[in-house]
Amino acid sequence: GYLDMSNQLLLQSSSSIEQRIKMQIVKGQAQAIDKVGIKGGGSQEPTGIIGNSDVTVCYAGGATSNGTNVDGAAPVFADAIALKTAVAKNNGLSGNLAFLTTPNVAGVWQLAKRDAGSGLFIWSQHEKDAPLNGYKAGISNSVPGTLEKGSSGAVCSAIIFGNFNDLMIGQWGGIDLVVNPYTKAKEATVEVVINSWWDIGIARAESFAACVDALTT
Repeated sequence: GYLDMSNQLLLQSSSSIEQRIKMQIVKGQAQAIDKVGIKGGGSQEPTGIIGNSDVTVCYAGGATSNGTNVDGAAPVFADAIALKTAVAKNNGLSGNLAFLTTPNVAGVWQLAKRDAGSGLFIWSQHEKDAPLNGYKAGISNSVPGTLEKGSSGAVCSAIIFGNFNDLMIGQWGGIDLVVNPYTKAKEATVEVVINSWWDIGIARAESFAACVDALTT
């Protein structure tokens, strides 16, 4: 990662500016790690949960096979049950179990009823610690919401369930920080370049299940 800072900014005496810069660096690094841990698999990227071919795949809309919804489908409560069931069949219901999905899916489920009679919503507003099918649930923009399936275009969202203790994150050598005041000296700008080295490993692929074709539009 890199960050450009003006000399004018560096001349400020407020310690809050330095703290903000540090937080921007840490935040950028954390977002990059989250992204590859969840999906990954691109050029020079480690492979994350969704990119792992051994992770069980489920299909949105309560489908039981890929052919049922060739272009994806709207997520329903049955999908949360299917993801949990898939992990249970692989003896994976232990550890740090949780759901993880996009803001779009979470928004749909917060407004959608589980069924016609109970009055309960899929994403409970009352069970703060376990709002989705009795488990913790996270919302992150690092979860892809631009996946493709059939002719749906890049609009499919992912939903993950599993034991996140089995998502292993390794780091080597700390952070390499290079402060370069020369390249952009004519612009009175200092370039800060941050390098760090990481890898992602899934200790047990059977601990996870993923749906990658949820449509929210």
